[in-house]
Amino acid sequence: MYFPTKKDIWFCLMIWGLIFFIILIYIFGGEPVGRQLITYRSIPGYIIATVILTLLLWVWFGLEQVIRLRESF
Repeated sequence: MYFPTKKDIWFCLMIWGLIFFIILIYIFGGEPVGRQLITYRSIPGYIIATVILTLLLWVWFGLEQVIRLRESF
């Protein structure tokens, strides 16, 4: 049998809050101030943000628990 995991409200807020925060940085963010090695508007910044978003979405949608019950006769 298959039983999906129940996700806590705080877990939901942390995952989706980080996802929306990263997306909002790319939509409304200005130029970074100071000397930064990697800015969010550079190629490494896009790669790092994509990896983080992919991991967060994988944790949210891929975190399933499969329980197989054996039938005993």
